[in-house]
Amino acid sequence: MGADPVSLSLLAGSTAMSIGGDISKAFTAKAAGEAEATEYEQQAAIARQSAGTKISSDDYQAINILNRIQSGTAASGFTSSGSARQVTEISGEEARINDMYTRYSGKLTASRDMYAANVARFQGNQAFASGIVGAGMTAVTSGLRGYKIFQTGQDPAMNPLLGMA
Repeated sequence: MGADPVSLSLLAGSTAMSIGGDISKAFTAKAAGEAEATEYEQQAAIARQSAGTKISSDDYQAINILNRIQSGTAASGFTSSGSARQVTEISGEEARINDMYTRYSGKLTASRDMYAANVARFQGNQAFASGIVGAGMTAVTSGLRGYKIFQTGQDPAMNPLLGMA
């Protein structure tokens, strides 16, 4: 039997459209994953920068407080020993602890955002690969269907008894 040229033409057209759609979706998903990853990377940079800014601000305030303690102690005629020295040491230690906490908190937030960026990028790449595989499967399935139409003159999608084998 001869092949039906209309069926083959329709099959070729629908296959091309389907493959084009699959590839387009694949590239769109990859671009979306990359955009989301970039956003998370920017958030991580902001978290690191914010932590650094807070540390600088806290250090400035701590230095001012320590200077006021020392000035007040000196103005009252006391020396910087004994309880005044202990207050200064404790205040300095508290400032260092606050800096460590802020630095840790900034690193933790940045790490979380970088992990989310990696996940988003991975998901985009997975969707891209899935789209390309889907396009390949569409091409193979349509090729088998076209071969069957060419061989039998009938579309196996219209006659399930013919099968694809």
